[in-house]
Amino acid sequence: MGQTSGRINTIAISPADPQLILVGGATGGIWRSTDGGDNFVPVSDDQIDLAVGSIAFAPSDPSIVYAGMGDVTGGYMGTGVLKSVDSGQTWKPISNESLPAPGTISKVLVEPSDASRVYLTQYAYRASTGQGEVYASGFFVSSDGGKTWIKTLTGLPRDMVHHPTNPGTLYVSMATTFSEQPPSAGLYKSTDGGRTWSPLFVPAYQSATDIRIAIAPSEPDTMYVFTGLLTESEVDVSIHTTRDAGSTWSNIGLSGIDIGGFGYNSFIAVDPIDAKTVYVGTHDLYKSKDGCLTWVNLTKNWHESSDGYDFAPTEATTHSDQHAIAFSESTPRSIFIGNDGGLSVSVDGGETFRSNNASLTLTQFNSITLNPADVTKSCGGTQDNGALIRNSTQTRWMEFFAGDSGKCLIDPANSGVFYVSYIFGGLFRVSNHGTSPASIIATETTFSEPLRYPRIAFYAPFDINSVSGALYFGTSRVYISTNRGNDWTPLGIDRDLTEGTTPFGADVLTAIGITPADSNAVYSGSAQGRVMVTKNGINWLERKRGLPRRFVTSLVIDRENANKAYVTFSGFGSGHIFKTVNGGVDWTDISKKLPNIPVNALLIDPLDAITLYAGTDVGVFRSTDDGANWSRFNDGLPPAIITGFSSRLSGEIQVATYGRGAYELTR
Repeated sequence: MGQTSGRINTIAISPADPQLILVGGATGGIWRSTDGGDNFVPVSDDQIDLAVGSIAFAPSDPSIVYAGMGDVTGGYMGTGVLKSVDSGQTWKPISNESLPAPGTISKVLVEPSDASRVYLTQYAYRASTGQGEVYASGFFVSSDGGKTWIKTLTGLPRDMVHHPTNPGTLYVSMATTFSEQPPSAGLYKSTDGGRTWSPLFVPAYQSATDIRIAIAPSEPDTMYVFTGLLTESEVDVSIHTTRDAGSTWSNIGLSGIDIGGFGYNSFIAVDPIDAKTVYVGTHDLYKSKDGCLTWVNLTKNWHESSDGYDFAPTEATTHSDQHAIAFSESTPRSIFIGNDGGLSVSVDGGETFRSNNASLTLTQFNSITLNPADVTKSCGGTQDNGALIRNSTQTRWMEFFAGDSGKCLIDPANSGVFYVSYIFGGLFRVSNHGTSPASIIATETTFSEPLRYPRIAFYAPFDINSVSGALYFGTSRVYISTNRGNDWTPLGIDRDLTEGTTPFGADVLTAIGITPADSNAVYSGSAQGRVMVTKNGINWLERKRGLPRRFVTSLVIDRENANKAYVTFSGFGSGHIFKTVNGGVDWTDISKKLPNIPVNALLIDPLDAITLYAGTDVGVFRSTDDGANWSRFNDGLPPAIITGFSSRLSGEIQVATYGRGAYELTR
């Protein structure tokens, strides 16, 4: 498969120059290539945020480009719309308060004959109060080049296309429109530039897991709808087609396609020349030459078996989980695809692919750990690119454990032993600096949870005592292992440390705080804001008084004083960093001078206990007075989502970004 990078949401090829390509990293910003995708440079690092949902050139004037910010799939909010007037070299924010922000924009299109008329679909919007404003989602139109916007259709849009020859004719798919009367989910059509809408295709359910659309450029009366409802009890995913512009529809069904990840990795597209050649993206990229009757798996990550589909990455031609596709107008057999591993290109209609990731640093790190015995070595867990290791002699990170990796921890007694967390309850031990086969040290059943729908976070909290080497893992309780993961026991009396089952769902632990100062002192935090503390490793006390009911992202305890700790929160419209000096009995909000943005991680400077680093959704902020004041600290670091810090007592500090790789602080 070649080099991998991170998830790409959108690919745009200039209609004036097929060598000019823009890609939008899900959380890595806008990147520009002038040589057909062989080399890219980041061009939006001077903006507020780096989550990109969609990019569109203006067909009538390709020097004008629009970018809709926000990552629908990951839920990372964006700041509205950016615009470039120099073919994507530089960008400026243009949308005003008429477009609610922050939000997640799923698609941007430009009217072919008018570069100032822009359409977008915003899938989600979160008000500054922190309450979800779902009715702010929908279809928006601008007639002044993206500055002011009017919403004309309310709901949760998933896709949008423009008729290839009829001006002002648009199609928008809605997962739901929140209508009191049906229809709700479905395909909607406008013939007046998005001013009014009428239903064109209605599935058999009110709300869809996903609904994607494609129109044949060579035969505009031919359209395809890829939709379905995927729940614990119902699986209904199919493709519908029309040959008469939507007057009649046929359900083709769906045979020979792996629908794993439907709603996460889903798209459908039609070949620019042949209306019967259709591409569908799920785990893999599939191609049909007969109008969706039969399919060929082009990327070969997953193979059908008697048990469903088996993962076989050694046979794959590119990374798994497809999110975007684009065709070159000058060479229609050239196909660009974006997936969880970055960008790949085919010049033969998908028969072969090559990686185009050499210059794209979009890796989404979930964690980073400095080797305690060797400052030149680090490891980290990433989204769908495994656990990675790097040392000073390597030019790139190397994968030693596959899949989604949350934490990569290093044994303080033997720095060649790594502990890796997979999703939910999967824990592994790898020896010899990642070169030995991984040993399973825990599964969901180890923690008395079912393999299907366990009460464990997707990336569960996992930590190690830097002195004793004891391992800690969180479900709805905290478990401890003192023998390198061979055995696990609940820490303390048998009680739920979360808010339990609530109207928002079953709560889970999301953070654990430990300290070498006192091995009996442990703090826990949950997705719904419950903080608990034990001082003796047996009895737990609730310590959430004065704290917001928000997702707890991290808990950091002072190395020398177990009563002094910090807790950080995600969300909006509340405090994001709180400090205690009495073991959680009282908490003080020390984030009042920070922007109203999620804080995901915190570090106490190893050389100065009153210097703090806050990892936010827009980079790092630093305080040199224990949180009284904060200042942006992104010199040399893009405004990326920060997911973790790691340090050594000698002063080295490294940071994990979710979308732009890993960085080291230069003192």
